[in-house]
Amino acid sequence: MKKVAEIVSVKGNIVDVKVERSTMCDGCAAKEKNGKCSCSHASLLGESRAFVSEAVCNIPVKVGDTVIIETADSRVLWNALVVFILPIIIFIAAHTLTLKITSSEGLSLALGAIAFVLSFTVIGVAEKSKRKKLPDITVIDVVSK
Repeated sequence: MKKVAEIVSVKGNIVDVKVERSTMCDGCAAKEKNGKCSCSHASLLGESRAFVSEAVCNIPVKVGDTVIIETADSRVLWNALVVFILPIIIFIAAHTLTLKITSSEGLSLALGAIAFVLSFTVIGVAEKSKRKKLPDITVIDVVSK
């Protein structure tokens, strides 16, 4: 996956890049005349469309440069699987296992929900430990200086 980004800071071959995420509001019927969306999705995700991330950069750049960054498609799909699918699988497994052991629907749903919420904690801890390695994002070209 390739995106256009702006260099925010340079620390050796690691740079901070500001990326504008695409908006789900493009073409939305609930979009108001001032460009803001009034639907529930926009209110949950917030108005800010920009985020800063670290990237590996092996080409000469400076703060303010516009660059093209790339993340392997397999990495993007893996992250989506972990964040969206893994918690559901954990919920189903915890619910099924508890139901077989206790035969209590309420208890199995409660423990499944607890396992679902705890799975996000485990994902967060794993993400923090992964950040100590090199970033998955690479600067591949300079668009403008």
